Amino acid sequence: MGHTYDEIALALQISAGLASKVCGSDKGQQILAQLDANTFDSLRDVQTMIQAALPGVTQKLIETALNSGNEALRTKAAGQLLAIGGHTPVHRVSFETSDPIIDQYKDMTMTDLRQSFRKLIAAKPAVIETTAQPTEDSGDESKGPDGKLVN
Repeated sequence: MGHTYDEIALALQISAGLASKVCGSDKGQQILAQLDANTFDSLRDVQTMIQAALPGVTQKLIETALNSGNEALRTKAAGQLLAIGGHTPVHRVSFETSDPIIDQYKDMTMTDLRQSFRKLIAAKPAVIETTAQPTEDSGDESKGPDGKLVN
């Protein structure tokens, strides 16, 4: 099991030399080999028993998930079934970054935004095609290229 002779000696209250001699002897090696073999055999036995019982246990878990009167028990059973079935919940991650356009205009008033919009239109008239008929400007209210009021 990975213990040193000193640890074995301390646990059995014998000398480390005696522990070394016993573990290193032919008989000691036989005993250790049998212990290892039984450990693996018992592990295989347990696995076999569990695999044999698995269909019944799974059916019971399904019945519990669907029909239990206890909501917490139903939820836990459903989660176990999903895990057995290989379902992994999706963890959504969202990255919030600032939008440079919004950052540029976030502290502006409506009047400031309208003035900024007018300057953009005046600076780039070739980019914006006007399809609407010219309308009268009523002072503070600006109209976009489509002739609708800019809010």
